[in-house]
Amino acid sequence: VRAVERCGIVVIGSVVDIEKHGGASFWPDRPIGRPIICVTRGMSGDRQRFTVGHEVGHLVLHQFKPPEPHTAEQQAHRFAGALLLPRDQALEWIEPPVTLRTLATVKQRWGISIRALIRRSLDLHLVSDDQRISLEKQVFARGWAKQEPVEVAYERPVLLKRLIEMGTGLPI
Repeated sequence: VRAVERCGIVVIGSVVDIEKHGGASFWPDRPIGRPIICVTRGMSGDRQRFTVGHEVGHLVLHQFKPPEPHTAEQQAHRFAGALLLPRDQALEWIEPPVTLRTLATVKQRWGISIRALIRRSLDLHLVSDDQRISLEKQVFARGWAKQEPVEVAYERPVLLKRLIEMGTGLPI
């Protein structure tokens, strides 16, 4: 969240769920205006990080002519995975055979969810599709689909607050 805000993107939290999504993005008056990402509050830190990365993917990849919705979502997912765990680091940290224990260690270091790491491993050909399915079944069997081990702190956005304070001269 801080890295995205340093790039000038406003990140705000929403107490209301964003209709079947963890987040949404908008770029008013592009390319001059300041892009905005809204993320549902209360999600885990690893999910928040992935959602922010996903929305940055939409802002970067789809700002002029969006592809078909299904393709856009796949592209934004891959972008988020690559943003959160670049290829070289992924190859260094995720060594076959890929196990949930290995992925939990990577999650602890990089702050990316185990389920996203499974997908990233598939994208980088570190696991086959059959291995991906097996790992996902293990995640569900352990009850990790909603709450994974290794807690990642939720980041509170600060840029919007600072912009308002600068504009009004009043502390919030």
